[in-house]
Amino acid sequence: MTAPQVCQLTAPSSGSIGVLQLWGPGCDALAEAIFTPRRAALPLVGELGLGTLHDSGEPIDEAILVRLADRWEINVHGGELVMRKTLALLESQGCEITDTPPLGADRAPAITAELEEALRHLTSLFAVQCLCHQWSGGLRQLVETMLNAPAPDATALAAAADRFDMARRLLHPPEVILAGNPNAGKSTLFNRLVGRRVAIINARAGTTRDYLREVAHLDGRAVWLTDTAGLWDQATGLDAAGVAIAREQLSRADLVVLTSAETLSQLPDDFDRPVLRVATKSDTAAPIDPFEIALSVETDAGLDALAEAILSRVGLGEIDPATPMAFTARQRDLLLTAADKIKSGDIPAAHQTLTTILRG
Repeated sequence: MTAPQVCQLTAPSSGSIGVLQLWGPGCDALAEAIFTPRRAALPLVGELGLGTLHDSGEPIDEAILVRLADRWEINVHGGELVMRKTLALLESQGCEITDTPPLGADRAPAITAELEEALRHLTSLFAVQCLCHQWSGGLRQLVETMLNAPAPDATALAAAADRFDMARRLLHPPEVILAGNPNAGKSTLFNRLVGRRVAIINARAGTTRDYLREVAHLDGRAVWLTDTAGLWDQATGLDAAGVAIAREQLSRADLVVLTSAETLSQLPDDFDRPVLRVATKSDTAAPIDPFEIALSVETDAGLDALAEAILSRVGLGEIDPATPMAFTARQRDLLLTAADKIKSGDIPAAHQTLTTILRG
């Protein structure tokens, strides 16, 4: 091999995350030439870095690079256009495109396979960052450390298992439903949070009759956001059908953002889903109690506070990508089994279980 090579690890798709592996002579220099990290330098071996993939300074995509001992993994948005541009860039730099990934010893083939499967479905680069950390450090480092420890820490293993719920929210973004009276600013707020105009906005009550569901990235974390028709008892005809659809959507919410403007929006007395009450027109009307966030859908004032509150309420607020966490049910169950073996004093059985986490 006289030139660097690149292989696309993930299947072609219209979204999600695409992963390429780059290796061979000159791959380090090539990575430096096409990637500008947010921090001062490229990541060290075993680390990952967030930055911009570019062609002679022209941005192609926001990307995450993972540096391994003898190769790089390039994580970009998985749309076919981005992937084609990335492969064309690498080919123009003298890289050979191949369908066969490099051979090499992998001390954790089971975690590697689980990571590659998860990468096909992730919807945010932050989620990619978290799970790649579990592969290069995080979970993998914890297990390897416990395998070499004369007295493994059962508490640390159990804590990593408990964080599976956090990882699951990264893999399967929570459902956040916007609800409230007609003309409470739901559709405008929906467009603001999604980051582009999706919902039609009009002063006439009943403009939204069906629901719209899009991925919104709040501080890099993905949530499913749904805009619904206004909730009002006097609705008839198509408006009444829209209200019925809205109430049906509310039943599957992980969090309902209940919006109010001039009048207070209400939910049924027996409603049992988590609710975040938001005053949406604080620039033109005094917020109505009770509310937890006051904002202006027209000026964006208070929008960052709302995003922070949503992430906190759905369990995506405080996540350190380097903290060990199980990101599959298999890993969680094996971590808990190993912790139980340690507590019972059966260290050899615990080591065997930990080895299974890495190697399957």
